[in-house]
Amino acid sequence: MFAVLIKGLMLVGGFSEMWRISGEGGRLNLFNFSANVFERHTFWNLLFGSIILSGSPYMTSQYLIHRTLCLSTPEKGRWSIYVTFCGQIIFLSVIGLTGLTLYSFYQVIKILDLPSNVNFYFLTKSTLVKGWIQFLFLCFPSGLISSMILRN
Repeated sequence: MFAVLIKGLMLVGGFSEMWRISGEGGRLNLFNFSANVFERHTFWNLLFGSIILSGSPYMTSQYLIHRTLCLSTPEKGRWSIYVTFCGQIIFLSVIGLTGLTLYSFYQVIKILDLPSNVNFYFLTKSTLVKGWIQFLFLCFPSGLISSMILRN
């Protein structure tokens, strides 16, 4: 994700250019306080949806609650939840910025017919060494399979 963000920002012309293009395209409607339930993105939809989706593992996941309760003190358990939540906010922010960067990149080069996996398409078209991205994407499933085999 960081590779896509950094490479995209370099190709678009920087953070300010990405922000300008995204604003002109109507992608920065962060403070739409409309209470209309038929609008796709409002402040309230994003706020409550994010709280429910981001908070559900902390409230309903048995393994996460078990890990938190197994720490030596309740303070360490609270601290671990706070740190994890802050990391999740940072990760979601990077995902959002990556989406805005990809939108800006494809607005700059004016490609209208995009494949469904835009991240993979972007990486394969913007790398200097052809084929290394495909190699990395092949390594992930093999690592997962080997870790599943070792667990059994």
